[in-house]
Amino acid sequence: MRKIIYLMIIGIVLTSLSTGCMTILKGTTQQVEIRSTPTGADFIITDGYNSQIFRAITPSTVTLSKERGEIYFINIEKEGYEELTEQIEYTSNFRDILFLNSLFLGGPIGYFIDSKYSAKTYQDQMNYILIAHGSLITQITTTFEINRDILPGKNIRQKDKAEQIYLRERSVPYLMNMAAQRYPDFNIINIKDIKWKLVNTISGRGWGTNVYELSGNIIYTD
Repeated sequence: MRKIIYLMIIGIVLTSLSTGCMTILKGTTQQVEIRSTPTGADFIITDGYNSQIFRAITPSTVTLSKERGEIYFINIEKEGYEELTEQIEYTSNFRDILFLNSLFLGGPIGYFIDSKYSAKTYQDQMNYILIAHGSLITQITTTFEINRDILPGKNIRQKDKAEQIYLRERSVPYLMNMAAQRYPDFNIINIKDIKWKLVNTISGRGWGTNVYELSGNIIYTD
């Protein structure tokens, strides 16, 4: 009987120590740098209740909550450019929360805390492209291949995460280069609204190759 009580106490202690693993490791808030192209734009961040929580000039760093259900919108204005308003994007931490709570025995309590207070992750830097009055926009679409063997990581989860980072980092310069080749007479300013969609997977030795459809809107002048 005494041994059973000791085991129960140890179990409770372990659960308490591991409760909210994601929350402990990554925190409940995140600092995000807000940038714009061009810089020096006025911006306001509001929450889902349309309450203003931050106002500054780009570039500036803001602190955003990672709590489940908390959403933010940004409005950016600069003289000579069109006003921009959109929701601040984030990625879900659902997979990481399940993994950490399984690894450290966080259980239902740990899962509840993490899923509520560390439910999302924002990009560390967000750059918003402003469109000058008189600029023109046209869409460009192309394919983009990623050889997963060149990506860091030893398992599928690590490879998938590295692939998303690779896409974010390489998509803009790749589309800019393609746009310059297709439209040599355009004065290309930038590319925005970039999207990608997996359209094919080429199996073979190693981790294979993923083929994406990559698209975006070219901002240019004649």
